[in-house]
Amino acid sequence: MNAKMIIIIGALLIGTNTITAAMVAGRSTQPAQPKLAEPTPVTADAESSRYQVSEKVSREFAIQFAALMRSMKGWKNLSEGDKQEAVARVMQVYQNQENAAILNSPAYYAPRVDDMLKTNKASSQWSLPIMVRFLSVMEYDFYNGQDRDKLAREVLGPQLYEFNKRRREMEAQQQEQTG
Repeated sequence: MNAKMIIIIGALLIGTNTITAAMVAGRSTQPAQPKLAEPTPVTADAESSRYQVSEKVSREFAIQFAALMRSMKGWKNLSEGDKQEAVARVMQVYQNQENAAILNSPAYYAPRVDDMLKTNKASSQWSLPIMVRFLSVMEYDFYNGQDRDKLAREVLGPQLYEFNKRRREMEAQQQEQTG
Protein backbone atom coordinates (compact mmCIF):
# COMPACT_ATOMS: atom_id res chain seq x y z
CA MET A 1 0.00 0.00 0.00
CA ASN A 2 1.48 3.36 -0.98
CA ALA A 3 1.60 6.52 1.12
CA LYS A 4 -1.26 8.10 -0.80
CA MET A 5 -3.65 5.26 0.00
CA ILE A 6 -2.62 5.29 3.67
CA ILE A 7 -3.37 9.00 3.89
CA ILE A 8 -6.74 8.62 2.16
CA ILE A 9 -7.73 5.73 4.41
CA GLY A 10 -6.63 7.71 7.47
CA ALA A 11 -8.71 10.69 6.39
CA LEU A 12 -11.72 8.50 5.88
CA LEU A 13 -11.23 6.85 9.26
CA ILE A 14 -11.14 10.24 10.97
CA GLY A 15 -14.44 11.08 9.30
CA THR A 16 -15.94 7.75 10.37
CA ASN A 17 -14.70 8.20 13.94
CA THR A 18 -16.20 11.70 14.08
CA ILE A 19 -19.54 10.36 12.87
CA THR A 20 -19.45 7.51 15.38
CA ALA A 21 -18.51 9.84 18.24
CA ALA A 22 -21.39 12.18 17.40
CA MET A 23 -23.84 9.29 17.30
CA VAL A 24 -22.58 7.85 20.60
CA ALA A 25 -22.78 11.26 22.25
CA GLY A 26 -26.40 11.39 21.20
CA ARG A 27 -26.05 14.49 19.10
CA SER A 28 -27.55 12.81 16.10
CA THR A 29 -29.31 9.61 15.22
CA GLN A 30 -28.29 10.06 11.60
CA PRO A 31 -24.70 9.89 10.34
CA ALA A 32 -23.13 13.26 9.74
CA GLN A 33 -23.29 14.31 6.12
CA PRO A 34 -21.59 17.12 4.31
CA LYS A 35 -23.44 20.41 4.67
CA LEU A 36 -25.24 20.21 1.37
CA ALA A 37 -28.83 20.65 0.36
CA GLU A 38 -30.38 17.27 -0.25
CA PRO A 39 -31.30 17.05 -3.93
CA THR A 40 -34.77 16.23 -5.07
CA PRO A 41 -35.17 12.45 -5.35
CA VAL A 42 -35.59 11.00 -8.80
CA THR A 43 -38.75 9.08 -9.53
CA ALA A 44 -38.51 5.71 -11.24
CA ASP A 45 -39.54 7.21 -14.57
CA ALA A 46 -37.52 10.37 -13.89
CA GLU A 47 -39.92 12.58 -15.83
CA SER A 48 -40.23 15.55 -13.50
CA SER A 49 -36.96 15.39 -11.62
CA ARG A 50 -34.02 17.68 -12.13
CA TYR A 51 -31.97 14.47 -12.21
CA GLN A 52 -33.75 13.36 -15.31
CA VAL A 53 -32.47 10.24 -17.01
CA SER A 54 -32.74 10.40 -20.76
CA GLU A 55 -34.45 7.78 -22.88
CA LYS A 56 -31.01 6.67 -24.12
CA VAL A 57 -30.49 4.56 -21.00
CA SER A 58 -32.29 1.43 -19.93
CA ARG A 59 -35.21 1.54 -17.56
CA GLU A 60 -33.09 -0.53 -15.16
CA PHE A 61 -30.42 2.20 -15.10
CA ALA A 62 -33.10 4.85 -14.56
CA ILE A 63 -34.41 2.96 -11.54
CA GLN A 64 -30.91 2.39 -10.15
CA PHE A 65 -30.05 6.05 -10.69
CA ALA A 66 -33.23 7.09 -8.87
CA ALA A 67 -32.24 4.91 -5.92
CA LEU A 68 -28.80 6.57 -5.81
CA MET A 69 -30.50 9.90 -5.25
CA ARG A 70 -31.58 8.54 -1.85
CA SER A 71 -28.58 6.42 -0.80
CA MET A 72 -25.50 4.71 -2.16
CA LYS A 73 -26.64 1.23 -1.17
CA GLY A 74 -27.20 0.14 -4.79
CA TRP A 75 -23.87 1.49 -6.09
CA LYS A 76 -22.13 -1.89 -5.92
CA ASN A 77 -24.75 -3.36 -8.29
CA LEU A 78 -23.82 -1.01 -11.14
CA SER A 79 -21.37 -1.87 -13.89
CA GLU A 80 -18.28 0.34 -14.18
CA GLY A 81 -19.82 2.06 -17.19
CA ASP A 82 -23.07 2.74 -15.33
CA LYS A 83 -21.14 4.12 -12.36
CA GLN A 84 -19.36 6.57 -14.62
CA GLU A 85 -22.64 7.47 -16.34
CA ALA A 86 -24.31 8.14 -12.98
CA VAL A 87 -21.42 10.36 -11.85
CA ALA A 88 -21.47 12.20 -15.19
CA ARG A 89 -25.19 12.92 -14.81
CA VAL A 90 -24.70 14.30 -11.30
CA MET A 91 -21.82 16.46 -12.54
CA GLN A 92 -24.08 17.78 -15.30
CA VAL A 93 -26.78 18.65 -12.77
CA TYR A 94 -24.29 20.60 -10.66
CA GLN A 95 -23.27 22.46 -13.80
CA ASN A 96 -26.84 23.20 -14.92
CA GLN A 97 -28.52 23.82 -11.56
CA GLU A 98 -25.74 25.39 -9.48
CA ASN A 99 -23.43 26.74 -12.17
CA ALA A 100 -20.67 24.62 -10.61
CA ALA A 101 -17.97 22.78 -12.49
CA ILE A 102 -16.23 19.56 -11.56
CA LEU A 103 -13.25 19.20 -13.86
CA ASN A 104 -11.99 15.68 -13.15
CA SER A 105 -13.73 13.01 -15.19
CA PRO A 106 -16.41 10.54 -14.08
CA ALA A 107 -13.75 7.84 -14.61
CA TYR A 108 -11.68 9.64 -11.96
CA TYR A 109 -14.50 9.76 -9.39
CA ALA A 110 -16.19 6.35 -9.83
CA PRO A 111 -13.32 4.39 -8.21
CA ARG A 112 -13.07 7.02 -5.46
CA VAL A 113 -16.73 6.43 -4.67
CA ASP A 114 -15.93 2.71 -4.43
CA ASP A 115 -13.04 3.48 -2.05
CA MET A 116 -15.15 5.78 0.11
CA LEU A 117 -17.88 3.18 0.44
CA LYS A 118 -15.35 0.52 1.44
CA THR A 119 -13.59 2.64 4.06
CA ASN A 120 -16.51 4.67 5.43
CA LYS A 121 -19.60 2.51 5.87
CA ALA A 122 -21.71 5.49 6.96
CA SER A 123 -21.24 7.05 3.51
CA SER A 124 -23.56 4.39 2.06
CA GLN A 125 -26.40 6.48 3.50
CA TRP A 126 -25.41 9.54 1.49
CA SER A 127 -26.96 10.29 -1.87
CA LEU A 128 -24.81 10.23 -5.00
CA PRO A 129 -24.88 14.04 -5.38
CA ILE A 130 -23.61 14.43 -1.81
CA MET A 131 -20.91 11.81 -2.41
CA VAL A 132 -19.71 13.44 -5.65
CA ARG A 133 -19.67 16.89 -4.11
CA PHE A 134 -17.85 15.66 -0.99
CA LEU A 135 -15.16 13.90 -3.04
CA SER A 136 -14.75 16.80 -5.46
CA VAL A 137 -14.41 19.24 -2.55
CA MET A 138 -11.71 16.97 -1.06
CA GLU A 139 -9.85 17.22 -4.38
CA TYR A 140 -10.42 21.01 -4.60
CA ASP A 141 -12.23 20.25 -7.84
CA PHE A 142 -15.64 21.80 -7.08
CA TYR A 143 -15.70 25.20 -8.78
CA ASN A 144 -18.74 27.26 -7.80
CA GLY A 145 -17.21 30.70 -7.34
CA GLN A 146 -16.59 30.13 -3.64
CA ASP A 147 -13.04 29.99 -2.29
CA ARG A 148 -12.15 26.30 -2.54
CA ASP A 149 -10.19 26.30 0.72
CA LYS A 150 -13.10 27.86 2.60
CA LEU A 151 -15.51 25.39 0.99
CA ALA A 152 -13.28 22.49 2.03
CA ARG A 153 -13.24 23.75 5.63
CA GLU A 154 -17.04 23.97 5.66
CA VAL A 155 -17.73 20.61 4.05
CA LEU A 156 -14.97 18.51 5.60
CA GLY A 157 -14.91 19.92 9.12
CA PRO A 158 -11.74 20.86 11.01
CA GLN A 159 -10.13 17.43 11.53
CA LEU A 160 -10.71 16.06 8.06
CA TYR A 161 -9.84 19.42 6.52
CA GLU A 162 -6.39 19.38 8.19
CA PHE A 163 -5.80 15.75 7.29
CA ASN A 164 -6.88 16.38 3.69
CA LYS A 165 -4.61 19.43 3.51
CA ARG A 166 -1.61 17.31 4.57
CA ARG A 167 -2.60 14.61 2.07
CA ARG A 168 -2.71 17.15 -0.75
CA GLU A 169 0.65 18.62 0.27
CA MET A 170 2.25 15.17 0.28
CA GLU A 171 0.78 14.39 -3.14
CA ALA A 172 2.14 17.68 -4.50
CA GLN A 173 5.60 16.85 -3.13
CA GLN A 174 5.49 13.39 -4.69
CA GLN A 175 4.51 14.88 -8.05
CA GLU A 176 7.37 17.37 -7.87
CA GLN A 177 9.83 14.56 -7.14
CA THR A 178 8.57 12.32 -9.95
CA GLY A 179 7.65 15.02 -12.44
